[in-house]
Amino acid sequence: MTLERPSQKRPLVALAMALALDGRTPLAVLYINDSERSTLPEPEALSRLFGLSLGEARLARALAEGFRLEDAAEASGLTLSTARTYIKQAFAKTGTGRQAELVKLILTTPAVE
Repeated sequence: MTLERPSQKRPLVALAMALALDGRTPLAVLYINDSERSTLPEPEALSRLFGLSLGEARLARALAEGFRLEDAAEASGLTLSTARTYIKQAFAKTGTGRQAELVKLILTTPAVE
């Protein structure tokens, strides 16, 4: 279910699940996700996890945030040519071959500090 906010931000997404760990005591888990809050790993963590340079990690994170390559390059102060080089290097280092695969890898990586 979604939970509307008084602000104009996107609604929160809530998921409730019933659990019974010992088979007798009913328990519930409530998971609430705020899509306005980033839980992506910081570039430094991506760099350590995947052996990326800091520039490659910044670019990869920007793509995972939803930026187009052109916009991510501009925001990072890179030329489009340099961004393309960085993304190819990131593909090689992470074992991915497409931008969507790289983004999925980042989105499913625990947000480590």
